Amino acid sequence: NGYSGGANLPLLDQFHPDHPRHEGNGAPIRWITNSNESSSGHVAEGYAKSAPLGVNGKSPPGVVVATSGPGLTNLITPLQDAICDGVPLVALCGQAATFAPEDSFQSAPAVALTTPCTKFSYQIKGSVELPMALDYAFHVATSGRPGPAFLDLPKDLQNQVITAEAIEEFVESIPVGLETVADTEDLLCTQFVRMSDLGVGVGYGLHLGQVKEGLGFEVHHRPDGGNVLQPSDVSPGEEEGFMGQVKKFHNDHVPSFKVFNPQGEEGPLEGESPLMEELVSLIRSAKKPIIIAGQGCNDAA
Repeated sequence: NGYSGGANLPLLDQFHPDHPRHEGNGAPIRWITNSNESSSGHVAEGYAKSAPLGVNGKSPPGVVVATSGPGLTNLITPLQDAICDGVPLVALCGQAATFAPEDSFQSAPAVALTTPCTKFSYQIKGSVELPMALDYAFHVATSGRPGPAFLDLPKDLQNQVITAEAIEEFVESIPVGLETVADTEDLLCTQFVRMSDLGVGVGYGLHLGQVKEGLGFEVHHRPDGGNVLQPSDVSPGEEEGFMGQVKKFHNDHVPSFKVFNPQGEEGPLEGESPLMEELVSLIRSAKKPIIIAGQGCNDAA
């Protein structure tokens, strides 16, 4: 779903049914133009809520495309709605070119505006980041408690051609270590991907996202030559936690197995727990108990 604008026209061209990229590669992605960007976001939410579960047992995320400036700001309400309701959503927005001044036409601080209402918000530094950035955005949107992810796409970078050679050069440029990589004019320099050595023959650590806002993984080598990917217990910039952002979404990925009451008290879900005993007692003594089950119960059979 989406709405057109000057800053996202290079992206919209890719959806045209007569585009050469669709020759011999199956049906093109269906594009739906809505009345405005806000409607696009809410329709994408409705798709995510109503679509059947995929082969991985997860609801497919809705995808919304908008332009820069007012197009982006019109998306704030559906993004906030999605993060409150746990709806998987991926938003792709155009942005003024990287060489444009801050007060250029229809420019807006998209990442700053969307960070409070998304699980992940990032502006690409070069087109070669897109394969990993898109995989990461869809992973974050559908993992744990679902929610929205946002990618900011400067117009000049939308026109960059991605080649196998460029991607190989980009991967080779990924720094080993967790130090922050300073921004440079080199578009292959990234703050998005970092690697760390786990030891000779053991494997390596992989971090996607900004230093304190990302996912940590460990890639362990198997004796047969394959690799095993598993979440890391420690993310860069955090003492513990699967995701950064001050552990905001930590419990979305690591079940707590606890019971909570409105006063903020908590106790274990199993074993001896005064809070659990109180909960069971209230249910047993209630004549007409009502259970309000949230959307997360869809994947908690």
